Amino acid sequence: PFLEVVSGGARGADLVGERVANMCHLPVKRFIPNWDALGKGAGYVRNSEMAEYADALLLFWDGVSKGSGHMLKIAQNKGLIIKVVRY
Repeated sequence: PFLEVVSGGARGADLVGERVANMCHLPVKRFIPNWDALGKGAGYVRNSEMAEYADALLLFWDGVSKGSGHMLKIAQNKGLIIKVVRY
């Protein structure tokens, strides 16, 4: 099976995931939000695009971030395999 890391390109956990992928020689697919065209909703559009693309979600979450909470909800609705790591 093909293994690829999907990243939203955000600082923090997304960039850590990209670094780990690079160390493991795994490809990275980045979904960068278009803040200029979509404004504050760009992150939510990006999350939807990632959920459509991915098979699973490994979410590093502080339990507060609204964007991460949104990603979790979308992944649950899509029936993705989910692992949440709280920090």
